Amino acid sequence: MRKLLLGDISRIREAALEEARRKAEEIISLAKSEAEQIILKYRMEASRKARELIDRAERSGLEEARRIESEAIRRAKLSFSRVKTEIMESVFSRAWNVIRKALSENPELKYRILKELISRGVRELGEVGMVELLLEGEEEEKLMKIIRDIVGGEVKISASRGPLGAVLYSPDGRIYVEATLRNVFEDAKRKLRPLLLKEVVGVISELPQG
Repeated sequence: MRKLLLGDISRIREAALEEARRKAEEIISLAKSEAEQIILKYRMEASRKARELIDRAERSGLEEARRIESEAIRRAKLSFSRVKTEIMESVFSRAWNVIRKALSENPELKYRILKELISRGVRELGEVGMVELLLEGEEEEKLMKIIRDIVGGEVKISASRGPLGAVLYSPDGRIYVEATLRNVFEDAKRKLRPLLLKEVVGVISELPQG
């Protein structure tokens, strides 16, 4: 068997060390590559999550902006609606007060209106069994005579306090008609409201903004 010389041993040892170094470098290189892949993976995941957070924040911001805008529009509509309602109700209230004042100052006008209201009620009801006058302190006897001439002498007539007009009942009392000035006024309000609303919207739109 050939004896190994010291030089041979030295070369073998160096070769082994070189192989060990090479293997170590390969392992280190693989480890570095693996680490880089892991780091890249985490960076990509972190970037994805960051984008999600940014997108969510942007969406949240847009949604909040839309919510604020929607709330502002809703409040503006409510405010505008209140203004329209207040203006219209103020107009109707003043009109009603003017009518009542005119009637209090002109009894003959009041009697004519009362006769017309009751005549309407008679036409609507057909056969009348009883009439309840709604008065505000007028001369009941005079008014009852006027009404009796309209509805006939056999009809029962009573009087109570209330807005100008009368409640007419059928002979069996099952059907009745409220022939009052207030009802006529409310009916006129319903018909006039769309026209008045159009005028109110036009007036408001011409007001200075801000």
